[in-house]
Amino acid sequence: MSVDKTIEELSYTLAQLGSLVGHINAQIIGITSRINMTLDTFDNSVANIAADASVVTQQVALTISQIPNAWIFYLLFISLTVVFILLSVILLIKLVIRCHGIYQLVFRSNRSNPEFHNFSNLPPSPSYVQSRSGHISIPMEHEPRKIGVVANGDISNCNAFLLHL
Repeated sequence: MSVDKTIEELSYTLAQLGSLVGHINAQIIGITSRINMTLDTFDNSVANIAADASVVTQQVALTISQIPNAWIFYLLFISLTVVFILLSVILLIKLVIRCHGIYQLVFRSNRSNPEFHNFSNLPPSPSYVQSRSGHISIPMEHEPRKIGVVANGDISNCNAFLLHL
């Protein structure tokens, strides 16, 4: 009887395993059907994009075939494209250099380091001494004054002078 009971238990276990496999199979079928729908939508989108690209290519080919000496325009277009790419690379390099300089100014830990202030390998320039020989200095008494103002600062006779004007 023990053998019959073991067979029944194994049968029951196999039936439950079959049920579980059926449930897992249903889940997999649901997932794969959703994946198939998504892939079909993607495939249709790619096909539509390819068709649109083909139409644009045909239109460009038709337009270019109507232009005589089209190779000149091709050469000009390619040259402009190369120039713009080179300019963008130069601007990008300049931007990176400036950002690096700002980063070094802001986040440099040892600002008293003399290497921080020397940005080039050139020797430091000699200090500039201002010479006073190139300057012109006029004493205050000889500067032009307003009409009616006496040069020595005495304004007591100013009113009399202004009345004669």
